[in-house]
Amino acid sequence: MAFPTVVARTTSQQTSDATAWSPSLGSPSAGDLVLAILAVDGALSSDQPFTVDTDASGFGWHKVIQANGAANGVAAFWKIAAGGDVLRVHHATIGAGPGEQGSAVVYRMTGAAAVAAASTTGSSTNADPPNLGISGAAQDALWIAACVHDGAMTASAAPASYTNLTTIAAGSGGNASINSAERQVNGTSENPGAFTTTNAAWIGLTFAVMSVSVTTTARATQEAVETLSQVSPNLVATQVAVEALSSNLLDMIVTQVAVELLSENVPDDAVGGDAAMIGFLF
Repeated sequence: MAFPTVVARTTSQQTSDATAWSPSLGSPSAGDLVLAILAVDGALSSDQPFTVDTDASGFGWHKVIQANGAANGVAAFWKIAAGGDVLRVHHATIGAGPGEQGSAVVYRMTGAAAVAAASTTGSSTNADPPNLGISGAAQDALWIAACVHDGAMTASAAPASYTNLTTIAAGSGGNASINSAERQVNGTSENPGAFTTTNAAWIGLTFAVMSVSVTTTARATQEAVETLSQVSPNLVATQVAVEALSSNLLDMIVTQVAVELLSENVPDDAVGGDAAMIGFLF
């Protein structure tokens, strides 16, 4: 196994109130895993949370987490880059008028294939990201600890054993701050410990960036697949979860396939009824 490696960290801000913005991603190369941590200085609306503008961003972005604090919100998205990638997001905050300002930290990594995350909140000194466990056997993972504050906050120290403290601090009370740091650990869980910060409300986040040697055994979830073959031209398959179960990618299980008949011209017995759950083992 080999640990995921950070090749770049990019910070940017949306300095005027807005409901949509495009954080800087740097220059991702095809195959890089891009993780974008985005924070705004208002609690996110539950019915209009952070969403990806697919017209501008294309497809392939996965929202790994979203959380609210006392007066701010955060979401994180990841993608395996194709090269020339763009991320544009929309968001609405509770009671927001013209929108909110925002800050972003973007990680670009090699040797990585998937991300998991957990969050917690508090109001105190020393923002403390939560414990995060990942399923399966122990593996080489890059763990990223982060904390988000409303207004200006610069951590004076990262959690113990964490390096590359990265800060994007609000220039005023009208923006949000993000502090983050990382550590390579082989295991199935990690509890990062606390940042050194002054007294304020905070959101703590822990990310596990999992290594190619285990997870390029590949996982693709909630993809929309349109069937275009002449055999079944009127079918749409959605909610496809693909989990590869061997490192050589020859053994795969396809689960959670929902098949919707769009025309009575397709016989029911062609797909086993109006909807079918199909598992394939290659």
